[in-house]
Amino acid sequence: MLAILGAITGLLGPITSLTKQYKELQMKRLEVEGDKNLKEIDAQIEEVNSKKAVLIAQAGSRVGMFFQGVGQLYLTLPLGAIVWKYAYDKVVGPFHGCSGEIPRELIQHCKQFRTDSIDPHVWWAIGAMIAFYYVTKVVRK
Repeated sequence: MLAILGAITGLLGPITSLTKQYKELQMKRLEVEGDKNLKEIDAQIEEVNSKKAVLIAQAGSRVGMFFQGVGQLYLTLPLGAIVWKYAYDKVVGPFHGCSGEIPRELIQHCKQFRTDSIDPHVWWAIGAMIAFYYVTKVVRK
């Protein structure tokens, strides 16, 4: 499990080195004599375990953030494409003479700037997407 998580997030090297340190400290713990030395090794083992726990927690959040970002992109891409095309037609089209009454000679040229109006249901979906974006921003803080 650690190896898979480490390979996905790029933390395979640090996790492997901490595991190696842990094993070495465990071996040293078996060989040591005296309570003082044993307490020092136990403190070092605890430190290695803490570092490993932090790395694993960070790796999990990185994977979650990646999948969350991909999911958000997947959901917003179609609506973003619709808005982009609509804005392109309404903003760039007039610069090519494709607004209002179109002269006959420009009809063929202006076909790329002719988009049907956006359905009210799509506008509701766009509004919901924007609202949920801001709601999640507020909730995360």
